[in-house]
Amino acid sequence: MSWLWILLCVMLFISGLAILLWQRVENAHQLVAMRKLRGSDLYAALYPVLESALEKGIDEIRIEKDSVTFMGIVPPGMSGLFDFASEGYRCLDSYRLKTLTQLIALDAQDLQSEKYYALHKYKVMRPNGEIDKAYVYSARAGYRQMVRRRMGQTESERVY
Repeated sequence: MSWLWILLCVMLFISGLAILLWQRVENAHQLVAMRKLRGSDLYAALYPVLESALEKGIDEIRIEKDSVTFMGIVPPGMSGLFDFASEGYRCLDSYRLKTLTQLIALDAQDLQSEKYYALHKYKVMRPNGEIDKAYVYSARAGYRQMVRRRMGQTESERVY
């Protein structure tokens, strides 16, 4: 009976090592993909739009396979759209979509903080019935208030 326990422990140990190795390889692939995307024409065109939106304070960033949408905190209701097709780029596959989501967070420091933003995955139903994954960074209430104070917006100027 004791040799069965030893065999089970060895198998669990090997399985754990295999999972760790797979995770390291996956992370390395993701880093290479982020470097490639950062050097791409798509990201070179998107980055100035992202930077401009970040200066104004972002309430929400929606990253879908065909566009990136920005909703501003100040002024309320301000929105921006970076449509891949109208800019001359193809839609992203799910792997590049996830990579773009991570890259945007790396370049926008506030998005990395769980205190300021929450990242959620959601699904988009297309007119043809296709369902796509998408990601959204949403500002938390405390961060919104901090940005409004920083931008000098008073309570009476807010739109509800």
